[in-house]
Amino acid sequence: MSSINGPSPATLHQNVKVRERPRGTGGDRLHAASCGNVASIPVLSPSDKTEDSLTRYLPAEEVKNRVIKALRKNKPTEAAEIVGIGTMKTGYIVRFKDEASKEAANKNSEWVRDLGDQTKVVRPRFGIVVHRTPTREVNLTVDKAGSIAKITEENELTDKRFKIVDIAWLKRKDFDLGASASLGIWFDSLEATEWAINDGMVFGHRYLGSVELYQIKKKRCHRCQTFGHLAWNCKEALRCGICTGEH
Repeated sequence: MSSINGPSPATLHQNVKVRERPRGTGGDRLHAASCGNVASIPVLSPSDKTEDSLTRYLPAEEVKNRVIKALRKNKPTEAAEIVGIGTMKTGYIVRFKDEASKEAANKNSEWVRDLGDQTKVVRPRFGIVVHRTPTREVNLTVDKAGSIAKITEENELTDKRFKIVDIAWLKRKDFDLGASASLGIWFDSLEATEWAINDGMVFGHRYLGSVELYQIKKKRCHRCQTFGHLAWNCKEALRCGICTGEH
């Protein structure tokens, strides 16, 4: 599986990603998705290793054996099979043999604890942006849970088996909300985002079709005009923001 080009949907449905937790955080997490079926286990860095902890930079065969051993030790996952281990900058990718194996591993987290005492299951989120959302229909300050329930009911998400994980206004903190604003909605599945983008959403009887995938903007240096870093630590030549020429 290529993390750059991305796997085909059929391949993605059988993969689990394993990642390293950042240093100084509270613990490891296993991310799992109901659609796309991707999960990730953050692992310890070698300096944090205990005797039974899974860490980065281990041979793929050793990681595979450790994961298989953990699966076999727990009744709900003892029949789960994996076919291979891939490496990432932050950890590992575990590919399960079939959908049943992946589902068993995602739904039963006992085996994850055998890979490290601080490991727990967390679902990843799939976000969209709904532009021109009427702000009177969504109250995040007083009743966020109620607003999520309202959106769920108005759009019949329960019948579609879609679940909203979180919502947030996409604005600067020092800006006040107007009559409408862009609302970020994070679902528990990729299917839900595809549905929302294709069909639009309803807020208080108002249909909104301006929906797009939520994307985190890449850092851009306004000194050399390239992406991946900021101007304060840029050592490249100063370039024009219009033509990128050195003038």
